[in-house]
Amino acid sequence: MAEPPFTILESVVDDVKGRDAGKRILLVTTMWDSAKLDKAKAESREGEIRTSHWNRMIAIGSDIARFDNTSKSALNIVNLLLSNLDSPTDE
Repeated sequence: MAEPPFTILESVVDDVKGRDAGKRILLVTTMWDSAKLDKAKAESREGEIRTSHWNRMIAIGSDIARFDNTSKSALNIVNLLLSNLDSPTDE
């Protein structure tokens, strides 16, 4: 059986280190550009992921972004990641 998603994320946080390490992690959802996308269903699923899988990551400061397969979206994600580098963690 595969490891629970948060167990894997905990190991990532341990690798990043520091009390505020969660703030350096950006959780990204994809497939927002899908032609078959039912936006209401996708937003509902995103809410489920936030509360059941990513809630502990959000609680330690991780943020969430949506990738919709555009250059603008990719640049937004890169900018979010770079802005997280400007915030030093307590190591």
